[in-house]
Amino acid sequence: MNNDTGKSPTRPDIVPAGAFSFPVQDPADTRWFGFLLLPEFTLLAFSAALDPLRIANQLAQKPLYGWLIFSQDGTAVSSSSGIDIGVHASLDDLKPDTYLFVCSGNNGTKIASDTILGQVRRHARFGGKLGGVCTGAATLARAGLLKGKKFTLHWENQPGFAETFPDLTPTPQRFEQDGDLLTCGGGVAATEMMISIIAQDYGEEFAIAVSDMCLNGPDITTRSEQRSSIEPPPLNWSVPIVRKTENRRWELRDRSLKRLLLS
Repeated sequence: MNNDTGKSPTRPDIVPAGAFSFPVQDPADTRWFGFLLLPEFTLLAFSAALDPLRIANQLAQKPLYGWLIFSQDGTAVSSSSGIDIGVHASLDDLKPDTYLFVCSGNNGTKIASDTILGQVRRHARFGGKLGGVCTGAATLARAGLLKGKKFTLHWENQPGFAETFPDLTPTPQRFEQDGDLLTCGGGVAATEMMISIIAQDYGEEFAIAVSDMCLNGPDITTRSEQRSSIEPPPLNWSVPIVRKTENRRWELRDRSLKRLLLS
């Protein structure tokens, strides 16, 4: 799909019908987001970031947000689960007024081609805004765009990121905003990040309505760490998973080991 055609608030998928509505008075012009899919991107994180925009439009019955899906050459991209996702355009069609999220998976520190890195740098150079979903921050790091910035990526990939970029330190938070830079660890954190954008644009009550539609709960302000419930096991315990409860006591899921320790 040509970018000029795709970037239209009258696209039928932009404002879907729904059974519940939440009117928005005097909406701003449609705000456009782009999602750059890199090979083996995480499907959960991508869809969790995109759907809050659709839900916001559905509730308002207005094109508050628009979205375009990009790949390097305009062809479909295979996710880490092997499902191919079609796109609207190639990165050659990206306009500076589109906020671009880079979406990648476990190979985030390597997967972006030199061509993509050049196009990402060009987008930033001409005033385009950028963010990262799941491990998308790794591509921004390779493009030299994270120096002095607060950012995050999925906790599983942070040790490998630190080895590749020893001068950059991601935070353990679920998502981060540093000026125009938005990054998240993926999963439901992508939904939380987008709901935070909606809250900034249209207020907390509307954002809570979107969050409720996502079954995400009414708390849209808390930014907890990604690994809030499971702690790494001690070095000499290779099998049992140790869970830290609210009363700060350790519970061992390996029952036989627990009985041994309490005997």
